[in-house]
Amino acid sequence: MVVLVPPIPPGPPRTMRAMETWTWVRDGLRAIAGGVYAVGLSVTNLPLLAMSLVALALSPVPFLGLALLPWVTNLVRMRANLERRLAARAGIAIARPYEPPPEFTIQNPNGVPPAPIFRTPHATGACRPR
Repeated sequence: MVVLVPPIPPGPPRTMRAMETWTWVRDGLRAIAGGVYAVGLSVTNLPLLAMSLVALALSPVPFLGLALLPWVTNLVRMRANLERRLAARAGIAIARPYEPPPEFTIQNPNGVPPAPIFRTPHATGACRPR
């Protein structure tokens, strides 16, 4: 009969000292607090799901849907970024999968940036009080 036993590390047998006990207790309490915190954060997923579904259903409505959908999407992204930060604290780095926001530039067909759109006396500084 063959019995499979995990390998035993070489060296003297490990003993538990008083300092190790407090380390284990501290790590255990941190794990419990992290679990309670994770359960509390998971409760926020249900309202975010409901708001996402409502925003998606109202997206054809001309003004309401177009205003609500980006707002709810931003909330969902903030929640996902919070989870990424919490995972990074535990030693697991999760990169943000979003593209950077585009730069707002208007260029002419020849590639030269246009002149300022509003050229009023206030914008040029010609209307200063004397």
